Amino acid sequence: MGTTPNFAWPYPELTDPPDGATQMKTLANAADASVKTIDTAQKATAAKVPFAIAAGKATIADRNPDQGGSVTVTYPVGRFTQAPVITTGAVTVNSYAASGTDGSTSLVSFVAKIYNPGSIVATGCAVHWLAVQMTSSSGPGRAEPAADTGPTVDATCHTPDCANAGHTITVPTAPDIEAVICGVCGQPITDIAPA
Repeated sequence: MGTTPNFAWPYPELTDPPDGATQMKTLANAADASVKTIDTAQKATAAKVPFAIAAGKATIADRNPDQGGSVTVTYPVGRFTQAPVITTGAVTVNSYAASGTDGSTSLVSFVAKIYNPGSIVATGCAVHWLAVQMTSSSGPGRAEPAADTGPTVDATCHTPDCANAGHTITVPTAPDIEAVICGVCGQPITDIAPA
């Protein structure tokens, strides 16, 4: 019997005695072993890749010394099936700032916070963020307690060519949240209505 060049699957040569059942069984067993190896490799690779991910940058107004600020950031519509885990990093043009979230979890948005601990006005403030959902059933890849809910508003992005344009997203609101930022196009959302 001959074999294929890539997977070494056996096939009958013209000079082999005819035995269709045995030859088919030999080929089927070889193919089964190859497919199992490929399937195992794909599962191992898939186990290392998050189920869903999004990233972006939210601009926040300049901060005076010892002053913080917050904005709500939306995710791409339909990206997450469970609340993702959020990681943030703050940047400024001329100072140091700390960033974080308010700890709330949502399928559609999060609240980005920045704080200026310095003695000068921090300008060019922004929060770079990363949202990761590890599995189809959990953001961090394990069970999470239910999130607290609070007051919300409906935000609709209208930036041309933005994937979120025209989609109304219900997001958290609070007195210290200054704006809602579209996490897809990075633009402030001005179409805000009570939820």
